[in-house]
Amino acid sequence: MSTAPGPKPVSIAQNRSRLPFLLGGLTALLCAQILYGVLVLSALHKQYAKPMLAVQALTCEELGHRLGLMTRLGKTPERVERLGQILAAYKDTASDTLVVLGADGRVLEGWGLPKNSIFHLPAESGTVRGNIVEFSKDGNLWLASPLKDREGRAVGHVVLGMDDQRRSEQVWQVLRDNVRLLGGITAAAALLLTVLALTVRTAPLPGGSFPKKRVYASLVLPLVAGQLLFAAAMLPPLRDMNESHMDTVAGQLGRHLGGEIDHLLDLGLGLNQLPPVTQHMAGLQQFLPEAQGLAILDADGTRLHAADAKGALDDADWQRVKEKSLTTDVPFKAGVVRVLMSSEAVAANIRAITLDTLTMTVVAILFLMELVNLLVMREERLRLNDPRPLSTSAGFMRPIIFVCMFAIDLSLSFVPLRLGELSPDLLGLPPDVVMSLPVSFEMFMVGLAIMLGGFWSERSGWRPLLLTGVSVVTLGNLASGLSADPFLYIASRGLAGAGYGLLNLSAQLFVLAHSRPDQRAGNLAAVFAGLFAGALCGSASGGLIADRLGYAGAFQVAAALMLLTGLVLWRTLPREHAPQRKGPALAHSMPGLRETLSFITDPRMAALLFLNIVPGAFVTVCLFQFFVPVSLNQGGASPADIGRVTMIFPLVIVYLGPLFGRIVDRSDRKYRHLALAGLVAAVSVGALMALDGIAAATLAVTLLGLSNAILSNAQGAYALELPATERYGAARAMGIYNVVERLGQVLGPVSLGIIIAVWGRNAGLGVMAIGLAAMSLAFAVTSSRQPSKIAELTTQS
Repeated sequence: MSTAPGPKPVSIAQNRSRLPFLLGGLTALLCAQILYGVLVLSALHKQYAKPMLAVQALTCEELGHRLGLMTRLGKTPERVERLGQILAAYKDTASDTLVVLGADGRVLEGWGLPKNSIFHLPAESGTVRGNIVEFSKDGNLWLASPLKDREGRAVGHVVLGMDDQRRSEQVWQVLRDNVRLLGGITAAAALLLTVLALTVRTAPLPGGSFPKKRVYASLVLPLVAGQLLFAAAMLPPLRDMNESHMDTVAGQLGRHLGGEIDHLLDLGLGLNQLPPVTQHMAGLQQFLPEAQGLAILDADGTRLHAADAKGALDDADWQRVKEKSLTTDVPFKAGVVRVLMSSEAVAANIRAITLDTLTMTVVAILFLMELVNLLVMREERLRLNDPRPLSTSAGFMRPIIFVCMFAIDLSLSFVPLRLGELSPDLLGLPPDVVMSLPVSFEMFMVGLAIMLGGFWSERSGWRPLLLTGVSVVTLGNLASGLSADPFLYIASRGLAGAGYGLLNLSAQLFVLAHSRPDQRAGNLAAVFAGLFAGALCGSASGGLIADRLGYAGAFQVAAALMLLTGLVLWRTLPREHAPQRKGPALAHSMPGLRETLSFITDPRMAALLFLNIVPGAFVTVCLFQFFVPVSLNQGGASPADIGRVTMIFPLVIVYLGPLFGRIVDRSDRKYRHLALAGLVAAVSVGALMALDGIAAATLAVTLLGLSNAILSNAQGAYALELPATERYGAARAMGIYNVVERLGQVLGPVSLGIIIAVWGRNAGLGVMAIGLAAMSLAFAVTSSRQPSKIAELTTQS
């Protein structure tokens, strides 16, 4: 007979219980600081490259035009005399590589590539300015201008290259001095976190529950303090770096114009004899928004010509612009070129980095809180001496779905935008309709997978659904990133949607199998909060990744993260037997047509499905996954800005979802909450009609999130308490419920795209708002005429 060991000293037991929280907090802190460093480095690299690329395009364009005059007269690049001397004139304005290629790609003259070597231009590239194309190859960013003969055939190219690695090294040299500062702040934050984690009181609260808020505060406070302190400390060096780079870009632009003036002076013209040049000066600034003005001054400092991107500037306008700009003077033979660069661009660059930092801080906090939730569940079970494994708790699914949704929703804010890149005029359809296709097909496949998964789950349980969903999402995202054909891209989004459908259903089935009836809404709310927290982190992080790697690169990152998640889940998920339905139902796992029609045509179920679920899903996908990203993109918002707006939607659901879940659980008339949520969604559509830009999108997404915080809890709970669901079976009812929801999601983007294409933006939004409000009121009236659950139970008894 064994004897129980004596109780351990309290301090040792408490320190052991605190250790997982401490390690989790330190991991989150270190990851957040490392990500911040990478974020700043990549942001500065992008801010350095974009304006420099615009200036280098001027050199490429001018040289291409100069040599193109000869090739159009029948002289191929190989026959151009003194080609090396012509290129030497651009030594001060060109970047790392400048070469002229023959028709076969052979290097004829230049520097940066061996002479007579072969350089192949890629088949796909993006246009920068006129005929100039941009592409990446061999670690460089390249520009190419075609040289054409009189028939318009390319007989060669001017190619200019900028070494990405060299740019990164330049940025890193500036940041290197601040690495020690980052290390010191990180060490101080880690020390503070250690002290707080080891000293926070973890004794049970008066009600016996674990003090979650104390633990949250002790871990989140050092993380937030470390991020914000370093972000504040980096403001002066970031400003200096940006101003220095603006001066470099201005110098390149000034040398380009000065070289052109020197060429005219060499022809015997004086400064006062120059032909009209203000339109040419305006054209030089056309693709460089950071440039605010150019002026030509003589040796005495008298301003002879001045222009901005729109045209000539008089003295008053020049002085007004100069007061708000950074000034750089570049000398030439007979005077000075004065370049004005935007000081607001410097502030905008710093603001963008700061917003990215705050975004990553929110992501790190949510990751930490999900980890703490799991550790708190573990600690509470240990203190209650609960012998059941953690996997039997409904809350166990929340961190799993959080991680899965993070990987899935990295692409949330730009699914339609990627198709716009590939083929905005597919099949001759209007662009609004084209960009709605991948979202609609993805939602269709979500519904189909949920319907089939509902039947499959009765035999296999939730685990195979979850792992299959992870695998299918991985393949879908990988194909989305690699597909260059628009039809293959749409098909790949359908594949990803099917995987998401299986994941979503498996999470709901797990919660239903591990919850008491009176806890279903609350537990579903907690899991949906984890789902939307993952979507929040994914959409925000995906926007930052797409802003740096492009949409295709972000899809590939999402596939890699999903694959890693799947491998971890395959190794760690518990194996459970599928729940068996009792009695004759076992012989009829596939319901008949009459049984399904009876379920769908039940008055209360029909009202729920077609007056609340369908319109709610219709509007949510229309706005959140289609209209808002597309309209913001058309308005000039960056992928990072779009990601930040879309993260508001899950943020509202994460923090208000559990609250509404508890309210719904206590309510005997859940239809009232559902009708109210529909009206709030209608108001969110109206916000897009009343306002414009990011302000309109922010308000609309916030209201839409508030609506879905209610719908995501009340719809499932209301459906499960209806007698029709009890007769049909909960798992199959959830399958039909989700299929009908996806029906609204499928119809939404395409329908709105067609309406906008035919009637215009406001007409489409107006029809949507009025229709949703009318359906919500009709649902409330229809449901109120039916007996309440308590009244029906009383009648039956």
